Amino acid sequence: MAEQIQTLEELHQLELNLKTLAPKLAPNCASVTGTQAPKVLEQLYAGEGSSALLMSCSKVSQAVCPTCGGPMGERSFWDFEWEVELAKRRMKPNSSCLICEKCAEIRDLLGLIKRLCFGKDLQRTGSEQSALLRHFLSVNGHDAANSHYLQDAVSLAYAIFTLRKELKLVPSRGPPLQELIGSKQE
Repeated sequence: MAEQIQTLEELHQLELNLKTLAPKLAPNCASVTGTQAPKVLEQLYAGEGSSALLMSCSKVSQAVCPTCGGPMGERSFWDFEWEVELAKRRMKPNSSCLICEKCAEIRDLLGLIKRLCFGKDLQRTGSEQSALLRHFLSVNGHDAANSHYLQDAVSLAYAIFTLRKELKLVPSRGPPLQELIGSKQE
């Protein structure tokens, strides 16, 4: 029991460190990845038409990314924040918004690791990786001298992701679907 409490305290400390390092834009540590979220929502909100609601809200014209303040571009992506209740070993979606492609690439932890570590295999150019780094630094208010912050953020996020995965958190319902998906799209 004492070991579990210590692990939870260490997990909380990792989360605080990540929030300090990347206050506005950090890799998502949820065990439900961005590509899995629509499927998980469909299961959690069965019969409520989450897929149709996601699709219709995606079509709402939004000129500015709420995360970075930059232009949305041609493609936008759903980003979900998950509230983790460690004592109950569950996680639930608590907010969502549409974000730009650059922010989505940074929020996708596992995809980001693949792009940064195996970029040449995926035919990513150095300039695309540099643009991703510059975006991360700019949004979080860091200058180029702190370029290692992205690597630090990825390391912290992956440690949190791994610990949460080992806790076997069960996805559960959050706020009503319309509130979850529609609240920031109005």
